[in-house]
Amino acid sequence: MTGNRFKLIGIVWMLAIMNACGGSTSMPTGPSTPSSAVPTPTVLRTLYRVLVNGSDRMTSVGSDERNIFPLEGQIYYVPDQPATGRTPLNRYLNTSGTDHADGISVPVGYNMEENLGYPWSQGTLPGLDLLSEDLNSTTGDYALMAPSENLSGYSSNSLGVYGYPRFVNADEIILSLSAGGITVESNKVAGGVVWRWFWNGMEFENNFAYGGEIQAAFYFGKNLNLNTTEAGDLY
Repeated sequence: MTGNRFKLIGIVWMLAIMNACGGSTSMPTGPSTPSSAVPTPTVLRTLYRVLVNGSDRMTSVGSDERNIFPLEGQIYYVPDQPATGRTPLNRYLNTSGTDHADGISVPVGYNMEENLGYPWSQGTLPGLDLLSEDLNSTTGDYALMAPSENLSGYSSNSLGVYGYPRFVNADEIILSLSAGGITVESNKVAGGVVWRWFWNGMEFENNFAYGGEIQAAFYFGKNLNLNTTEAGDLY
């Protein structure tokens, strides 16, 4: 009896489904699983600052210039290609050929030299900071400045566009958090990796070499060269 009862329930259930489907014998399908879109990584350019003729601080994106002139370090990351919400950033040269300046419009007395990248026009993404093109009123030199530096004689002047700040030639800029006897120090220069870790004054993690720290490793694709968050290896 029990088996017949289950068969009867099954037949009634099938008839109810067929009725709901207009008499069709096809089984109803559940909600389709949305296909997950693969995000497109944003390719970034590194804005370097070099020193030309001992006094002209110039922004560079090419390895040729970076290798010819004394390098002062990385200043910002900005997108490599134009897109909605981005603004062209250009490098200009004055008419006497003695000073370079960066901006989204041509300064008086300067001419267009080359495109440097396409920074964001709004600072809505986490970690973005305003690009600042500072002026030394004594020498007349314009220079792109990282938020972490302050050069004597230069006054700040925002360009009104945004990029990810770099840290010039600093080895470490520490973010420290302490609680319950544990102190964790993270180094912004190395992508925010755990730089040192202490428990009641005893050190458990050290920064002897890049690549040996506790860190996240997140990247797109199968090519290991796309691993943008790897702290690297000093040796």
